[in-house]
Amino acid sequence: MKLDLDLGVRNGDRRGPLLLKLSYEYVQWLLTYRSQEHALRTDLALSTILQRLPIKHVYKLKPDHIREYINRRRKDFNQKCSGKPISERTIHIEVGSLRSMLNCAVKQQWIPHNPLAGVELMPKPTYGMVDYLSADEIAKFFQHVEPAFRLMSNFFLVTGARLREAALLEWKEIDFNRKVVRFVRTKSKRAREVPLGNDMMAWLTERRAKAGYVFGTAKGNPRVNNVNRAMIAASKRACLIRHVHPHLLRHTFGTYLAFAGVSPYRLQALLGHSDLKTTMNYVHVAQTGRPDDSIRRIAVWLSEQVGEAEPSSPQRPGDTTLPVPDVETDASPPPSLTASKEGSRGSTD
Repeated sequence: MKLDLDLGVRNGDRRGPLLLKLSYEYVQWLLTYRSQEHALRTDLALSTILQRLPIKHVYKLKPDHIREYINRRRKDFNQKCSGKPISERTIHIEVGSLRSMLNCAVKQQWIPHNPLAGVELMPKPTYGMVDYLSADEIAKFFQHVEPAFRLMSNFFLVTGARLREAALLEWKEIDFNRKVVRFVRTKSKRAREVPLGNDMMAWLTERRAKAGYVFGTAKGNPRVNNVNRAMIAASKRACLIRHVHPHLLRHTFGTYLAFAGVSPYRLQALLGHSDLKTTMNYVHVAQTGRPDDSIRRIAVWLSEQVGEAEPSSPQRPGDTTLPVPDVETDASPPPSLTASKEGSRGSTD
């Protein structure tokens, strides 16, 4: 759709809009057609790069402006980690957000062409090693996470779900007969299935509803906005060096399955990666890492949950405690799923 306002090219004016106005419309478009989380991340990235560009109009934008920005940005330091330079990934996200905005603007006929189209500005970063939680960190985190978010956190850990996939998951997408969850709103736009172990199935069966969101609020809305905040707060209460978030639990899921010997192709299917190269990062960690006994024990347990290993011991009915070790602190192992059910019912966030 072509917009008849100062944003678009109109009345023979080929100069195009201000970049700032274009970014505003693009963020509004993301809020409408994508997700709030995506829009907020993009808005932050665009704000960072646009305020540092020496030009204001699209028609003046040249690839050299972006190359100069990249060189200057590499000299900046991370405000959250004193003395640590800005990562290549962060710069890649900022430049990529600008390029995506311009591509969208062309499709929406806001501008006639993308001045950065077909220009290689910086190589795509190789993310290499993935981060994951140790057994002790898992134990401490689950002791301190609020009951209203404990079950959802468990779900991230045992399915490798992304935040949006879990938040928008509906009851109709869980097959109780086959014991699998089908994620349909995925990053790759392709649905995938992940088996559910007896632990998670026991809770889902008791909480089962005919319709609505699995992890919805008391008002029936999807639980999205407060999840990261609640998990970061739990990390601080647990005195963890790093903040736990849904994607870190997803990385833990994938890494532990790699430790358990799950094949790369099966791991790719479970995580929903479009490119096997991304999955191989997890395999590389498993091949070069030295997991202790506690990590190996959780790895075997997780592989049992997704049907990739024979159960190491019979599962007692109703025994749904995560198999994490005791830690040499005041922290106890994470509360069981069974113990978490009561706390999740009264959530109003």
